[in-house]
Amino acid sequence: MNEQSKLRQVISRSLLCLISTIVAQSSLSQTPKLTVAASFTNKRAIKSTELIHLRLNRPLGAAEGSLAVFVSQTDISSLFTITRTGLDYSPQALHLPQGENTLTVYLVSPTGEWKEVAKFLLHVENDMTSSSESLKTDSKWYGFDKFEVNPSLSLNLKSESTLLFFPDTNRPTRINFLDLALQGSLQTNLVRGSFSAQNQFDFVGTTYQKEALRFGDLSEQAPQIDLSSYLVQAQVKKIKFVFGHHSYGTNRFLIDNFSSRGINVSVPLGSRFDVSFNATNGTSIVGWNNFSGLGTRSIKSLRQPPEPKYSQNIPATYVLSLVCCVAPFSLLIISIDKT
Repeated sequence: MNEQSKLRQVISRSLLCLISTIVAQSSLSQTPKLTVAASFTNKRAIKSTELIHLRLNRPLGAAEGSLAVFVSQTDISSLFTITRTGLDYSPQALHLPQGENTLTVYLVSPTGEWKEVAKFLLHVENDMTSSSESLKTDSKWYGFDKFEVNPSLSLNLKSESTLLFFPDTNRPTRINFLDLALQGSLQTNLVRGSFSAQNQFDFVGTTYQKEALRFGDLSEQAPQIDLSSYLVQAQVKKIKFVFGHHSYGTNRFLIDNFSSRGINVSVPLGSRFDVSFNATNGTSIVGWNNFSGLGTRSIKSLRQPPEPKYSQNIPATYVLSLVCCVAPFSLLIISIDKT
């Protein structure tokens, strides 16, 4: 009786194992094939810091094993975050290698067998190239071929909290102060067809009145934020306009690189002659007042020289210079220079 019961138990267990094996094999045969889709397949190139998503068509079973991801010959599986529907890669710790790469996904079985599931071509663009291309794209604004604005600002904090002095006659005028000084600049570059303009405005400021830019001239009326210099350059085809602080003059006996605030216009006449008109103030000017530099007639310098530019085949060139200074006295100089 005992032998028959034992035989029945063995037979029943064998049947259960056989049935479970058949059911498992049938379930595996009905499971769809594992496929992977990448988020960058429709892109020509991606950035080295761009997120990558690998989506699975079905959840991965525990009995199937795990996934391994390679970029070229580098295993980056540990950098992926496993989700229920796929893998996510955030290149914060390690940026993707630039250039042409292959991203391969493997299925690693529990027995250590590797099987290739998907393979993608991955092009990672150069960060400098992408940034320059974005700047070129963003620079077109309001109909300009190029529209660039580059502001800059620097702050300087100066303070004094503790000061010891002896005797009392050495007491400074300021004790325990906190001053803020700033230097700012605004540069623009505009291009549209044959027109181009480059501008630069420089500012200085301070919270301490005696350190204002024009304190020596205006005393307490001096603005704490003031214009130190500016330059506006515009060109229409070959005609050039210059406003603001600029240098002018190449004659060592008349005017040689004189720098002040004013206006300059240069018009070429053919390939050999230039006619330029220049009007600048005779002193150094800063601040918002007298913005053009020609607001006061006390000291000005006017110059209008036609400058022939002959080719190298002609040995001699002549420069005719006319200088007129408007001041309490008038001075007219005409010179002919042979070079």
